[in-house]
Amino acid sequence: MLLLILNNKIKKLTAIKFVLFLQKFAVIVQFSIDKKITQSFIINIMQLLSIKLIREVLKEAKYLPYHAYKVSKGRVKSGVYPHEKYTFGSKKNQYLCWFEPAEVLHDKIIIFYHGGGWTFGTPELFSDRAKIFVELGYRVIMPAHRKLPKNRYPQIRQDLELTLKKIESILDKKKIINQKIIVGGMSSGGNLAGLLLFDQTLWQTTNFKAKNFGGGFFCGAPLNLAGMTDSFLLANYAGRRNTDSFNKASPITHLPTMFNKPILVVHGTNDGLVNYQGTAEFVEKLKAINQQTTDFHIIEKGSHLKAVSWAYEENEVKRRIINWLESV
Repeated sequence: MLLLILNNKIKKLTAIKFVLFLQKFAVIVQFSIDKKITQSFIINIMQLLSIKLIREVLKEAKYLPYHAYKVSKGRVKSGVYPHEKYTFGSKKNQYLCWFEPAEVLHDKIIIFYHGGGWTFGTPELFSDRAKIFVELGYRVIMPAHRKLPKNRYPQIRQDLELTLKKIESILDKKKIINQKIIVGGMSSGGNLAGLLLFDQTLWQTTNFKAKNFGGGFFCGAPLNLAGMTDSFLLANYAGRRNTDSFNKASPITHLPTMFNKPILVVHGTNDGLVNYQGTAEFVEKLKAINQQTTDFHIIEKGSHLKAVSWAYEENEVKRRIINWLESV
């Protein structure tokens, strides 16, 4: 009932009143079942606000209470899925979680990055994503990374490099170094997964080659930063447009002249945080060079949160991801 009231209230708000409403809502959710999670959602949305973005953020706001509730409920109900923790640096968020199935049924390993606007979240918080794949018999790795606002793209890039080095070491010790890696991610995590797959300079400190990667899947992911609306969050992560940092932080700029791996991209046409058109441009460019299938699953009138809701909903996106994994 509370969620219904909040959704109806949001729909009637003007842009200015919306900001004030978020502030009030942040106070209300302090008493929620897991206040840190829900407060992080509010902080993230507040960071996104700019004059140009307010209208787009309003598209997502009505889905926010439900999404925050489901993430919180899943965390409290199921707890953190069992895993091993490996550090790759001395900082708090320089670690990864290894999820091992009771019975390994696939010879591919999934590296999955959670979302959170490069600002909040941990692998433990989003371990329900790993749970889905582990119960299908996949080994899953969920890396953490240093967060905004104290860290930006250069530091996060360093964490990507350190993550790959650590993964290589783990795979070598477990004697599974030749198993194919599938990268995946949702929202900002999809951006990082995209960099891991397409920016081959990240592999230079390892022995990984293109042959080690089997493909990638991306949900509501910023794969084309130039196609996004300007915001504080985007500038804080990648820097100003047309700078070296901004270009390097965008997976589309790392697409090679030829590519040969299956890709799944999931995106809603009404995404209020990551513009659909920018992702469509990425897919179009990838299709032109990819010798294998580039599957673009379009959610008509779908929001950003709809593209990442498959962890707690039995929906078409979840079925599409599972079927895609089984086919690669």
